[in-house]
Amino acid sequence: MTLHCAKWLIFISTLLISCAQLGQAVAVPVAEQTAPSDTPSSPLTSSPSTEETYQVSLGELSNKYSNCDLPCWWGVTPGETTKNEFNQEWSSIFRSSEYYVAPSGDSGWVEVVSSEDEVIISMKARFEFSADQKLGSLNITTLAYSRVEGGLIRLYGEETYIRLTDNYSLDMVLRDFGLPEAVRFYLEIAIAEPTAPNAFILWLSYPEEGVILEYTTRPIIETENPVICIEDLFFNAWLFSPGDLEGVRNKMNEFVGPYTLDVEQVYGITVDEFHKKFQRGGEECMTIPVDIWPPP
Repeated sequence: MTLHCAKWLIFISTLLISCAQLGQAVAVPVAEQTAPSDTPSSPLTSSPSTEETYQVSLGELSNKYSNCDLPCWWGVTPGETTKNEFNQEWSSIFRSSEYYVAPSGDSGWVEVVSSEDEVIISMKARFEFSADQKLGSLNITTLAYSRVEGGLIRLYGEETYIRLTDNYSLDMVLRDFGLPEAVRFYLEIAIAEPTAPNAFILWLSYPEEGVILEYTTRPIIETENPVICIEDLFFNAWLFSPGDLEGVRNKMNEFVGPYTLDVEQVYGITVDEFHKKFQRGGEECMTIPVDIWPPP
């Protein structure tokens, strides 16, 4: 064999080995290529092209879904919207927002954030599908804040936030939904300052509508008892299928404990009296009798 032929045989052998190795690389199982479960995964729908990508704003969503009454949220309703309908309705939201979808595709979250003049407003929707491939429940959390060195600071009573969540304000909900089944209060009390609670939560439940409203804020400590102002409340919600009495009541039963009290215990009034008092919208603030709560 000539030296020239030997060189060609070595070249061909090397080429065949490289091709074989390339084939093995392509054959790596798909499961091993999947991103870790704590990182955002692909949308429930097919990935869009670059031309389809754009930013959706909270203002756009508020205008587009102005007639979407709770438990409807951004065009989808628990117990009614199928997974395919959900994917189609929220496809533009997924394309322009941070999100996570579980590997099973049965749960996840998406967060839409708008910012202007250093004010950041966030609305995050956690979703779960039921066994019949319909939307089972939604958990909505909202917040207004600004970034500072070392973290962030919550902005209570921020004008843009109030405008975006006006339909879900306490007085508006009481007028639109009527008498709630239950009204509960929670105070977070620290041992160091038992008369200066760190956080306040108010829950309203509407089992027939499939809705639980949650309002949170930081009490104002200016007098002997802390004060809660209506315009300072952040709005959150748990949304279920309309008529899902069990789902709503089971969730409300999670909000129990020594620092969770019913409206009768706090103010000595009934749920009906609370409803009549605060649906008018004239009550700007409420005093919280902190001594009603057990010591920390």
